[in-house]
Amino acid sequence: MRFKLQSLWGSAKLMVAAAFWYCLGMRVRAKNRLYMALHPFVPVVNRNLKRAPGICAAQDHVSKEDRARMEEAIASWQEPPLIAIVMPVYNTDEAHLKAALKSVREQVYPHWQLCIADDASTAPHIRPLLERAEREDSRIKVIFRQENGHISHATNSALQCVEGPFVALMDHDDTLPAHALYHVAREIIRHPDVDLIYSDEDKIREDGTLAGPHFKPDWNEELFLTQNYINHLTVIRRSLLEKVGGLRPGFEGSQDHDLVLRIVRETQPERIRHIPRILYHWRAFDGSQLLLRPCPQQGSGSQTTGCQRLSGVKAPRSRHIRD
Repeated sequence: MRFKLQSLWGSAKLMVAAAFWYCLGMRVRAKNRLYMALHPFVPVVNRNLKRAPGICAAQDHVSKEDRARMEEAIASWQEPPLIAIVMPVYNTDEAHLKAALKSVREQVYPHWQLCIADDASTAPHIRPLLERAEREDSRIKVIFRQENGHISHATNSALQCVEGPFVALMDHDDTLPAHALYHVAREIIRHPDVDLIYSDEDKIREDGTLAGPHFKPDWNEELFLTQNYINHLTVIRRSLLEKVGGLRPGFEGSQDHDLVLRIVRETQPERIRHIPRILYHWRAFDGSQLLLRPCPQQGSGSQTTGCQRLSGVKAPRSRHIRD
């Protein structure tokens, strides 16, 4: 009884808040408060889980009008930046690898290159699939490594064929929405001194639907020192990537965190940009992201060791950057 009374009192306050925000013209915020007031006994987590797929699908959709508008903007840019996507590959599921390649080739923004390093895959479908992709699109470059070196070595091999000034990191079984590189390029055009760009992301469920959106804050040093909230999509200035020496072998499981911590030591908060849009679909279920497994010789403690070593890296002070 007491719980219900507290919930009703909370609903009354939410109704007042909804009216307040509506009067200020913040209708979306008012609508959210009103919904919460009218459904006081439905856990917030359950409501979010129900809403998440719709939110992810809406952000993934690009209408014909949107595409035309983006293409018009791209045509007006005098010096559109070349964005190199780096993708290490190892024994990827055939359907997932095809989906990853397709998502890159269907980008609205055409000024990209895809640099792939196959990490000595043993699956028979990998080599012919990658060779065919390279023949069909001159923007795709493939390196076939002679021995398996795991994700850090494979990524560094892919970096050898990068030509563009900016590098985007992509896993071999994930996908990009069609407008991803457009928004990255637009951010570079607007802020030409940018060194690091990251976006929001979501997850691809086993049935292919999108869920689990991760809406991130602007650059926050304290949060990043505790967890790699940046994750995907991450785009880094190539000169900085070369300066820090690329990915460090031995950090498998925390290699991206280690890399970005070293990157931010070489830049300033003003040069770190967050794009508040879902620009990356991360395949998250059993069997995905084979490259992230620790090296056999390192054992299960490699990620813990990597995170312990990361604690000694100092990042620049936090500042929220807004347009």
